[in-house]
Amino acid sequence: MKLCFSSRERTGGLAGILAGLTFLFGMVFYLALLTEVQFGNLSADITSQLIYLQEHSGFLYTWYFVIYLVFGFALLNMQFGLSALLPRTTLSQAASLVAYLWAGLVISAGLVATVGHNMVITLAQAHPELAPGVFVSLHIVVNGLGGGNELVGGVWLILVFFASRQKQSLPEAIQWSALLVGFAGTATALPQLAGFCGAVFGLGGILWFVATGMHLAFNGAGQTS
Repeated sequence: MKLCFSSRERTGGLAGILAGLTFLFGMVFYLALLTEVQFGNLSADITSQLIYLQEHSGFLYTWYFVIYLVFGFALLNMQFGLSALLPRTTLSQAASLVAYLWAGLVISAGLVATVGHNMVITLAQAHPELAPGVFVSLHIVVNGLGGGNELVGGVWLILVFFASRQKQSLPEAIQWSALLVGFAGTATALPQLAGFCGAVFGLGGILWFVATGMHLAFNGAGQTS
């Protein structure tokens, strides 16, 4: 049983590192390639975004695939590793359920985004007058599922904090950073705080996922009894 748990923790830790890297990839990709056109910003010029989509569909497909689909499945595997380390309590079970919910929403957003944008490109060629409206509707759905706010991810991190406190399953720095980043995530549900708290959640999430993943992969297995 110990070997089984050690393997779960190590795999979960590597998945956590991957999840953090998807955060980093998403932010760097957007800042480097998408900021100028403000892709996904529905208050910006939609026509220029549609042109960018048609000219760089491969880049955008890769971006969505990584930030939604790769992250979603990495999150699932990380939660499996955390479940082996955290005490078997109601709080840890609640954290698992919220993690599965978050992963499901993110993966759904990725599927809608990758399939939907290909449909928008086809529509722009066949019925260009309809494409802008469909593009806007598509982004409303994608943002609602996996990126408009980080409430679900924030709640998960807060639950991980309280579950880990019951047995001191994680280092203090990882525990308290989970609480801080979690509160930032939940605060993004308020439009007036979404910008600042979203940045805190994104940057803090990179550090937390990588640090927690490293602990699970290289230290957590040794603590399993």
